[in-house]
Amino acid sequence: MKRKMRRLVGLVALATLALATPGVEAQLLSDLAEAAENLLVRPLEAAWDATFGKAPDAAGTVYLELLPNATETGALCLDGSPAGYWFRKGWGDGKDKWLVFLEGGGWCFNEQDCYERSKTILGSSKQWAQTRSDRSSQIFSADPKENPDFYNWNLVDVAYCDGASFSGNVAEPITVNGEEIYFRGKNILEATVWHLKYGKGMTFATDVVLAGCSAGGLATLLHADWFETRLGPSVKNYKAISFSGFFPDTPNFQGEPWYPSVMKYVYEMQQVDIHSPGCLADNMNEQYKCFFAQNQYRHIKTPVFLANSVYDMYTISVIYNVSQQTIPENENNLVVPYLNDKSRSLWDLISWTGTWWAGKNGGFLHTCFTHCAGCLTDSGWSGVKVDGMSLRDYLGLWLRNQVARTREPCVYTLGEPFQCNPTCPPL
Repeated sequence: MKRKMRRLVGLVALATLALATPGVEAQLLSDLAEAAENLLVRPLEAAWDATFGKAPDAAGTVYLELLPNATETGALCLDGSPAGYWFRKGWGDGKDKWLVFLEGGGWCFNEQDCYERSKTILGSSKQWAQTRSDRSSQIFSADPKENPDFYNWNLVDVAYCDGASFSGNVAEPITVNGEEIYFRGKNILEATVWHLKYGKGMTFATDVVLAGCSAGGLATLLHADWFETRLGPSVKNYKAISFSGFFPDTPNFQGEPWYPSVMKYVYEMQQVDIHSPGCLADNMNEQYKCFFAQNQYRHIKTPVFLANSVYDMYTISVIYNVSQQTIPENENNLVVPYLNDKSRSLWDLISWTGTWWAGKNGGFLHTCFTHCAGCLTDSGWSGVKVDGMSLRDYLGLWLRNQVARTREPCVYTLGEPFQCNPTCPPL
């Protein structure tokens, strides 16, 4: 061991002397990195696995990690508090496999809205729980019967506190009501990846899945290709899963373009940073359109699985503005035909792309009036069936590089019970 340490020290000295010599420093630094890994990192990793790389307690507890260098890296929530994530170490054959999950929670649509959001857990880390149970989501479960594909992977549940799908990139804080508000979502994502690699061992990952739900599902589509560029050479399998992240760019039931206009404002307000050369080039004069799933999805190069309802609850109630409070009684008969038309339009937006049909990709499109239920609830994860298989079943096939793609969804009936899939929860 002493001999190896002397070799490491010698390499450090040689590398320092060679930095000014073209063509020499690269090999020395490579040797230095290899020696450091063998002498320092691998033993530390082995010690960590021996102590913590075991099956979790009965509650499947995940633990909060605030980013220690948040101020220096700009990885700050809306209120300036440090961003972070909940973590559980993988074990067994999952010790080098990583599920990085981006939480959702909508967006803040203007400066005042972001200020108000900064007083909540969606804009500040000050009141985040120190621990969570894996029961908060089925995809987090440590039970192999419930979650056969991810149960023993390293779990990273990235907290959402920037209000723009981990995409804001404004250098200086703005002032609202006399207080500073930070738009640093992209910094949060960058600093999180760095901390996972050099603080938690993701440098040695062999398999990585980036996933997210709702605003986090959109973030997954926006950043899937960029995220891969931040991973190490040990990663052999990298994929992305978007749950309920496909929000269409469309007018609402009343014919007003509310959602497109507010998302354009968010894009400009937070100076959204999206690494997608193809999409940005296709929308050269309207690059904010790359903040919409339908435009970003067609340009994703990462193998991607899309899990979405064509009657998504958030989309219907917020984007379409369809609810008991917003629809006059004399127009009730128009609602089901309107929703059916929208469901077909959503299917077209998805299926008319090469992304949907690419052999490496998969998807589970259903008709349940839910939002994020696929990864969060028993019914959405394993109860709802399309052609006799659940979302969990389709995901399992896709992770094994098999064909896993549902057909065109059915449409609502014009009479009771309206729902066309009997396995969906009641409306």
